[in-house]
Amino acid sequence: MKTAYFILGMHRSGTSALGGVLNIMGLEFGSELMKADEGNPKGYFENNFVYRLNKKILNEHNSKWDDYSFTMDKISDSNKNIYIKEAKSIIMKEFRYAENFAIKDPRICLLFPIWEQACHDLKINIKIILPFRNPKEVALSLKKRNNFSMEQSLLLWTHYFLSAEYLSRKYKRIFLSFDELLGNTEKVLEQLYAFSGLEKHQSLGLIDNFLDHNIKNNNLLLGNFTKSIPTFLQNLVNLLKESKFDDLDRIDSIRNDFNFSLEMFQHDEIRRELSDREEIRKKLALFEEIKDITIVDEPYYRAKYPDLKRYKGTLSEHYFRYGKKEGRYPNEYCEYYKIDVKQETARDEEIYHNQIKFKALLKSKIDEISVLLLKKEKLETYLNDKKRLNEELVEKIEHKIKEVTAFVLKIENLEKDLQKEKSLNYNLEQKIKNKIEEVTTLVLKKEEQESLLNDKQELASDLEEKIENKREKMNSLLLEKEELEKYLNNKEKLNIELKNKIKQLDKNLKNKSKEIFLLNHNIDQILEDLVSLKENRCWIYTKPIRDLQQSLKGK
Repeated sequence: MKTAYFILGMHRSGTSALGGVLNIMGLEFGSELMKADEGNPKGYFENNFVYRLNKKILNEHNSKWDDYSFTMDKISDSNKNIYIKEAKSIIMKEFRYAENFAIKDPRICLLFPIWEQACHDLKINIKIILPFRNPKEVALSLKKRNNFSMEQSLLLWTHYFLSAEYLSRKYKRIFLSFDELLGNTEKVLEQLYAFSGLEKHQSLGLIDNFLDHNIKNNNLLLGNFTKSIPTFLQNLVNLLKESKFDDLDRIDSIRNDFNFSLEMFQHDEIRRELSDREEIRKKLALFEEIKDITIVDEPYYRAKYPDLKRYKGTLSEHYFRYGKKEGRYPNEYCEYYKIDVKQETARDEEIYHNQIKFKALLKSKIDEISVLLLKKEKLETYLNDKKRLNEELVEKIEHKIKEVTAFVLKIENLEKDLQKEKSLNYNLEQKIKNKIEEVTTLVLKKEEQESLLNDKQELASDLEEKIENKREKMNSLLLEKEELEKYLNNKEKLNIELKNKIKQLDKNLKNKSKEIFLLNHNIDQILEDLVSLKENRCWIYTKPIRDLQQSLKGK
């Protein structure tokens, strides 16, 4: 079960030091804590969401933190339910994932029932830590920080202490002295671990480093009071000295004396406070319709700060940009109540900053649009150029396709011519073979004739002339045979060259898509070579035939 640890202590009572110690021990304080400053260099450990809600509750009931007469009776049940709902929302948002967390704001000494009910509704366990300090030391610290009188500070301290003690009686609680925390840290840590049940870890060194033992400028004995102080305060100081916090009857008696004294106390400070109440009511009446206490009253702002006469912008703009950081009051209400404007954010300020952000965003978007328009123009130009180049490329490709188609047709015609040439060559080879056979036959006949001449000497004289003629014819035929053999050899070489060229053409055709440019360059040369070969071949083919025909005719 979740546990909420409430630190219920008066301002300047060591609550921030205690908060830092509990944080090191492992308690969560939320996501947005009040920033450290000169008053508390190591931080307040106060959640800003909790602080703003408590401040709002007091403001809406014409009160604030230094009002020693405020009680929960001034809050109606309907308003109380609204505040409880807001408190629950803060707890759920800030401590959803925390098993043990702490809530610290001195105002909760007066407003504890609201946070108590919020925890009950959320099924969260409650434990109370009540730090206290010598009230005279508190008064001296408030004198330095807020310029409060001793009497006012003592009344405030008494009111806070008695209220916190009375409202927290239902719960497990522990009272801690600020002097003990600084002077006997190890003992106080043992008490806190025993009270909280948190797991111990090696934190004493961290806590000693965190606690500044010189932070306590005022070191007074708890009993260092004159007998002229009110009886209720004397009795309360004695209670602190004796640590009789379980003597509830004694505490109730002190609280009754204090409430009675508030009505009857005639000290100058109280009379001044009472005389000012009518003026306060008038001030509040002037601002009762102002929902935003930090709204900029420009006539007031101009009259309050004459150094802004030369400021060129609006005074609201000056406040949002500079005045708030400088601690200038935006209106008479804030000045009168000494409101720390640095901790407040006006709706107009949010609108102003949102407008600045919107203008910056709008400018960046306009710049982006301008860049995109330039890119669009460049892209359109590029696309138009690309389109024109594509059209030209398409025309060139179509032209090249036509050229390639024509070239393919030429190649096909050339192949047909080559097939015809092959056919002619085959026929020619057949004729040559036939001629060789005829020559062979003639040789055989010659041999037969020579044998006949050997056998028939008588026919020698008649046949000598014929044999001589035959010899001449044979010589002539042998010459023709040699020429034919040379021709055949040349023909074979030509056929090899032709086949190589055909292979080259086939290779060129297969790679024509890659070598279109090279083919276009070489086509005419190839054709010229082929024509020349063809012409030469025709001459070679026809000359032996003519010679053979002549020889046959001669025969």
